Amino acid sequence: MSETYLAPAVNIYWQLFELYGLNPKQAFQELDLDPSVMDDPSGRYPYVAIDKLWKRLADESADPCLGIKAARFWHPSYMGALGYAWLSSSSLKTALKRYDRYSRILTEGAIITVEEDKDCLSLILEYKDISLKQPTRSDSFFSYITEMCRANYGPEFAPTLLNLAHPAPESEECIQEFHDYFRCPVVFEAPKYRMCITHDIAYQKLRSSTPKMAQLNDQFMIDYLANLDDKDIVSRVKAQIIKQLASGNVTDASVASELYMSVRTLQRHLKALDTTFKTLLNEVREDLAIKYLSDSSFSIGEITFMLGYREPSSFNRAFKRWTGDSPTAFRERLSA
Repeated sequence: MSETYLAPAVNIYWQLFELYGLNPKQAFQELDLDPSVMDDPSGRYPYVAIDKLWKRLADESADPCLGIKAARFWHPSYMGALGYAWLSSSSLKTALKRYDRYSRILTEGAIITVEEDKDCLSLILEYKDISLKQPTRSDSFFSYITEMCRANYGPEFAPTLLNLAHPAPESEECIQEFHDYFRCPVVFEAPKYRMCITHDIAYQKLRSSTPKMAQLNDQFMIDYLANLDDKDIVSRVKAQIIKQLASGNVTDASVASELYMSVRTLQRHLKALDTTFKTLLNEVREDLAIKYLSDSSFSIGEITFMLGYREPSSFNRAFKRWTGDSPTAFRERLSA
């Protein structure tokens, strides 16, 4: 299947065309894009066509600050479950990690990763070869992220640094617009596209945190990714593991049954991908354990049950094996 882009997010493009007094209907028609697909929460457009749509918008608007203006039209509904999971995340770090994990729902033309070092948490944008790698489209990505962080953290949010790989705009007025919007040093012609956020800001517990809502949206996104690519057996297995965890009896047999295949067939598929059912089960449990421990409303006992362990001691041993910390010590370190 060729790379695609989530259709509801293209509503932003339509509004930008109108902002500049341009005709979005004509642009969509000439690129063979049906506008009604934007109203379908699961609708998708070919990534290459959307990339061309942005290029047309950039060329016709002739505004080097186009990408920054895109942020004013951001809305969580344009990102589906990813947008609402973002808003219910316990911290910006959790939100950014969620974006990293599920960004393929939004776009299959770029790779978004989160890295952490002693100085900051970094969000890195890289394009696949099919992309036109447009400067203003890169700007729009970081302006969306900034707007999303302000929606969670508060209007005072500002990254500590923004590195942009493209040259600076020729207009001094536009350069000033970058600094006014991001409220941090902006470095042009940097080695890579990268936004840095201080640890204090990234780890701060957010008032908007709703872990159970975030969990529901995570499950939806895993299902969505599995349906996006039927050959993605790993996502399909993980989706079933999450559904069955609380039963305390999730096995390769129970998952294989839900996927309408034999245990042997499931094992063969996973072996071809150099993984096993046990590995995926541990990955899901570790991922969910960290999320649940970030929310103080869940007791260790409740988390033990939700992860499908019979005894807290079993969960304790597994978590220490994954992270080096006990669940209690890990939670204390988060709240320190």
